[in-house]
Amino acid sequence: MKNGTIDARLGVLVKAKYRGLGIGSILMKHAMKVAKENGARMLVLETQSCNVPTMNFYLHNRFRLIGFDLAAYSNEDVEKKEVGLDFGLVL
Repeated sequence: MKNGTIDARLGVLVKAKYRGLGIGSILMKHAMKVAKENGARMLVLETQSCNVPTMNFYLHNRFRLIGFDLAAYSNEDVEKKEVGLDFGLVL
């Protein structure tokens, strides 16, 4: 990471049978700590508008909706009701 820039990507998946145990939140807190220690000013996460459990997880971890992409996945995203949503957290 460069100071003040966002140039790292992270994919996190907790298997269904382990969800609700706090594992995702522990991983998220660690990612926040590492990002901040390395000079990141913000974390930005992306998900699909149809992925309600993930949106709830992001909101639970203090992320807020900061943007959207109407063609993130295809040119028919709006018609499919599946647009990209960006959630951010200032560190």
